[in-house]
Amino acid sequence: MSHIDWGSVPAWFSAVLTSGSLFLGFYIMLRDRRKEETAEARRLVFTCTSTGWMKWHITAQNTSDRPVTGLGMYPLGQQVFGQSVLLPGEMTTGEFSGESFQSLVALFADADGQAWARSLVTHELRRIPWEPTKQVKAVQRIYRRSSVDKLPPSLGSNH
Repeated sequence: MSHIDWGSVPAWFSAVLTSGSLFLGFYIMLRDRRKEETAEARRLVFTCTSTGWMKWHITAQNTSDRPVTGLGMYPLGQQVFGQSVLLPGEMTTGEFSGESFQSLVALFADADGQAWARSLVTHELRRIPWEPTKQVKAVQRIYRRSSVDKLPPSLGSNH
């Protein structure tokens, strides 16, 4: 039977607990930082109203205290309208006609330069890379999740 050095077991136990505490602390810090970044991106508010058969009036308002850049609205990958800079408190509007409202996605960058994609149907917000090929894949994932049966109640009866 081997002899266990009990003096080293508490030291190992302490090291494991210390490492676990450090990992937990870094995880909480990272989670809180992501939550703050997402909160800023969610302050770009979109409203969509039907103006007739398959016609939509879309408003984007920057309710944050920092500018948003590169705002563009894309149904099925085609930009219908956009604005290069949307300052705090500013609003931009656009019209959209077509059947592809269920796939309408807004692309924009926050003041820190982080690119975002947001579905106007499901309201899913996704951090996306700046590289165009990777953006296409990220937007396609949002398109696949968007469907007519997920329309907000205020829009579901208008078409």
